[in-house]
Amino acid sequence: MMADSPIIHEPSGEAPYFVYGSLLEGFHNEAEFLAPYVKVRHQARITGGVMWHLVRLGYPILVPSDPERVVHGELVWLTDFAAATPGLDFLEGYEGPEAENDYVRRLTLATDTETGESVQAYTYWSAKTILEVEEPAIPVTGGDWRTFMERTKFAAGTDILGESDETE
Repeated sequence: MMADSPIIHEPSGEAPYFVYGSLLEGFHNEAEFLAPYVKVRHQARITGGVMWHLVRLGYPILVPSDPERVVHGELVWLTDFAAATPGLDFLEGYEGPEAENDYVRRLTLATDTETGESVQAYTYWSAKTILEVEEPAIPVTGGDWRTFMERTKFAAGTDILGESDETE
């Protein structure tokens, strides 16, 4: 269960995001959507969620789970929340709290594993349960998508282990 606030206030300056998938440093969406706004990036974790890798789409979703489940990612402090968030919302299919969204942007308690500090960070959670997802999905055991991608040799954005997006 998420004991996090569904109410979103929009900061005008710096704000933290917890990222766990294609926005992680070195992955394909990070450079375009996040890198220009990053002030600080630390390894972090959240609890209460479980991650699933969507095979054909090549990225993970985060769904609520029991409070003992841990998801690993990065706590990213953005220099300008107002400038960065429209692009992030677009990427994640989030159109606001009243819309039918792919993801929901929520404040979630994240723990910075480098400093030990816990903060409320914006996190994109799946708007669907895993039972509502139409894609083939694989559980990300251990809650760490980077490790999952390295171990399974999935290429981000592909539907087959180790193959590219290009067709022959």
